[in-house]
Formats: sequence, C-alpha cells, structure tokens
Amino acid sequence: GVPASTKVRNFSCAYTLYIALATLALITVSLHGSLGLQDLERVKDTFISMSKVHDFSAEISAKAQAMATAVLGEPLAGFAWLGLMLTLTSIAVVKCMTVAGITPLILTVLNYNNIKRNMAHDVHRILSVVSLLAFINAIIIILQVNILSNRYVIFFGLILLIFATFSARVLFEKWQLKQLTKIEIIIAILVTALVTIGSVLNLRPKDAGYNYEQQAVSYIKAEQAKNHGTGKVFYASPRTRYYGGDAYIGRGYDHWEFTLQAINDGSIYQYDFLAINLNINDQSAEREKILAEKLPQYVLVKTFYGYKNKKRVLVYKKVD
Repeated sequence: GVPASTKVRNFSCAYTLYIALATLALITVSLHGSLGLQDLERVKDTFISMSKVHDFSAEISAKAQAMATAVLGEPLAGFAWLGLMLTLTSIAVVKCMTVAGITPLILTVLNYNNIKRNMAHDVHRILSVVSLLAFINAIIIILQVNILSNRYVIFFGLILLIFATFSARVLFEKWQLKQLTKIEIIIAILVTALVTIGSVLNLRPKDAGYNYEQQAVSYIKAEQAKNHGTGKVFYASPRTRYYGGDAYIGRGYDHWEFTLQAINDGSIYQYDFLAINLNINDQSAEREKILAEKLPQYVLVKTFYGYKNKKRVLVYKKVD
C-alpha cells in the first residue's frame, strides 16, 4: 500500500489553501483572544438574512399583491405571484447570460457539447456548480430588492468566459485541421463578426457629450487655475466629485434633492464654483427658477450637455 507519509504529503498538497486558512484563523483567534459573531461582519449578515426569511416571504407576498392590484387587475390578479416570479427570474437569467457579452454566450451555448468533451469532468462539474450558486445568488438578490446590478452576477460571467475559451480553442483546432462542420463554421463567422463590430465600436470616437461631466470639471479647474488654484467647488453628482478629486460621500442619491438641501442649510454658499446636475425634463424650468432665486450671488458661466442634450451640468461662479 501507499506509505502513510506519502498520503500525508499528498493530502497537504491537495488542501494547502485550506490548511493555510485554518492556520491563519487559529493565529487570529490566539491574538484576538476570542471571536464572536459580531466580529465576523459577512458571516453575521448571512445569519441575519437567514433570520429574516419570514420577513422576506412577507415582502414577496406584498409585491405580488401590489402587482395584482396596480398592474394586472381582474381577472388576471390570480396570476400575480406567478407573473412576479417569472418576471424577476427572467431578468436574472438575462443579466447572467449577457454580463460577459453576447460573444461568450454564443460560443458557450452553441458549442456546449464540444466544451464538455474537451474539459475535464471534475472541472466541468465544479464550474457548473459555481455558476448555479451564482445564479441562485442573483435570484435571491433580485427577489429581495427588485434590482440586480451587473457586479452581483460577474462570477457567472467569468465562468461563461472560461467555457467560451474552451469553445474557441476547439473551433480553432478544428479550423487548423479543416474539420469544421457547417454549424461550427456559422458559429465561427458569427463570433468573428461580433468581435470585429465590438472592436470597431470600442475604438471609434465617443459621441458628443459622452464626457460632459468630466468636461465641466475640467472647465472649473481651468477657471481655478486663473486664480492660482483657489476656489472651493460644490459637486452635485458622485461622478463630478470623482473627477474633481473630492471625497466620496456615496452614490444613488437624487442630485436635485442633494443640491436643494445644500441651499436650504446654507452650506452651498461657502463655495466659489457650483457644478449642478440639472437634466432637461418637465421640472427643469421650475428648478432653474429656484436656482435663480436662491443663488443671486452666483452667475451661470457655462452649461455642459450630455448625449442628445438630455443631461447637463450647470456651472455657476460666485460674483466678486
């Protein structure tokens, strides 16, 4: 039989990562003294989420009821629960399948049999299980908050890229040997066309107004340079704050409400320049009037428009 020392060595090699993690955990516990659930934020969040399963179920029921009342109505109200589940699940499926782009999806779906034949069974099984877990995670997130950002399904996209790589390798080898079937030739032509189109679109100049927020910040910096770099700037959006080098204060907030709050509490008046996001819509005229009334000591010096002139940044300068 195999010597015990060889078995130990093989076991250690196979589970090196787990042994290292366990060792680090023991060192952490010994240095910390004790570890409780409150010290493990992500683990704590998981237990908290599990404890709220009943609340989660109640939220889904409330959403289904709202859909039955406000969207479907009679006589389709009875299908609200099914409709809600199908809608949110479909969104999760589309997000997962397209997060890496159309090309990896085509390579994976249309050439899946070749991928299975050329990939080690254990590797294929592990990747399949991980992709399933990523999809389940996406379903849980969208059921909980009704939205699903691409960053939450990025692992599914990475697995698609791995499958697509194997698919492309098989196609390339068959092309070299001139053994491509008609279906595989169609796949190769379609993928080549998509990659070419994608490369052209990525390399072509951006549409006018694409970087309108960055242009607004560049203009303000140029104006500051005229005053030897002095002058505080109020940024209404996270993106202009980023381009301006200001501290991060969060994202996802309403730009107009943020600006209005600064006006109401008087904090906006300490700034020499204002970069206010004010998109063109039914409320823009009224909001422009409010700005004119509340900011008499400022003058509008420049307006930067986004794509198709639907978005804009108004740059104000304090009058000396």
